[in-house]
Amino acid sequence: MRLAGEEELHGTLRVVHDGVEAVKVGEEQGCSLVGGETPSKTYCEHIGTHCLLYGDYLPGNVVRTHLRVVEPLVHIFEEFLLDEHPYDYDAWVCMGRIYRELSLYEKAVEACEYALAIDENLIDAYVEKSNALMDLDNLGEATQTLHEILQKTSDDEDRVVLNMSLAEKFLHVANYSTAAVYLRNVINIDPECDFAHHDLSCCYSQLGDFISAEKHALKALNLSSDNINYYLSLGELYNNFAKPEKAEPYFRDAIALEKNNELPWIAYCEFLLSNDMFEETIQTIEYALHHIGDSFETHRILGTAYFLVGRKKEAYMVIENCFREYGQEMMETFFECCPIMLSDENILYIVNKLN
Repeated sequence: MRLAGEEELHGTLRVVHDGVEAVKVGEEQGCSLVGGETPSKTYCEHIGTHCLLYGDYLPGNVVRTHLRVVEPLVHIFEEFLLDEHPYDYDAWVCMGRIYRELSLYEKAVEACEYALAIDENLIDAYVEKSNALMDLDNLGEATQTLHEILQKTSDDEDRVVLNMSLAEKFLHVANYSTAAVYLRNVINIDPECDFAHHDLSCCYSQLGDFISAEKHALKALNLSSDNINYYLSLGELYNNFAKPEKAEPYFRDAIALEKNNELPWIAYCEFLLSNDMFEETIQTIEYALHHIGDSFETHRILGTAYFLVGRKKEAYMVIENCFREYGQEMMETFFECCPIMLSDENILYIVNKLN
């Protein structure tokens, strides 16, 4: 079976679709944009002697970017696996990941079950099957799948993976007390696991236990001092528990760590807004524009701060420019942090004019 743009030359399988190609040449394979540019964080994994598109970990942002490319090509690799490598369990797990990215969750479960029929102790297959079941809103079966293998394995590394995966499932449904149980299990096995400390801190924060939340947030940062998310989490923790004077330095540290990253600037401005520091917010976002440039988020922060400080003409201008540039579908997001803006007649006029 051939797609338009697919060609076979001298033993080379070259699949080209919408400007992206996947190439297999004997034992060598690769994935690149036509013209030679390699897509960011995208690669092809060698399984047996063939190329499986978008590889081993399959980062979600990459696959979504190239979704139009992946979907029409998947059947080629399905057929190749069935014909040439039906017992390659790693390949079937990888196919499960691809199915999930294409929202084919039942097929993802089937692919993982096929892998488990080949090797019933394959940790990755249990985790990926559990993830697909969560995609199907089946928490009970998702957690049961992980418990099934957790009871069988004594390997510490595998137990960390399985407990983290269980914690993620309960975090997803906001069951913080149960998630905390599994995160404590991870820390008991690996006390130096920074992301387990971080997630456990988030659980304690949601449960109202500030002392425990602070302890684990500081531990996570101590273990990984170059992770801006840990600085931001500490800032948010202190702010949420009415300690803004302790929060602010962590937001500033995050910005110092990655000045060209929009995330810490926006988080810091949200902190300033939440503490009614409107002029400071305006000064900060205007300075930030030298590092991060315009975006929907910078417009939202600036328009909100202008409105709340009483500089309404400037607010109206920012709001109208934002909706013209980023589209009407962003209106709800713009106003959700400051719904009082929708009681302003001039803003309602702008909204109605652009509808």
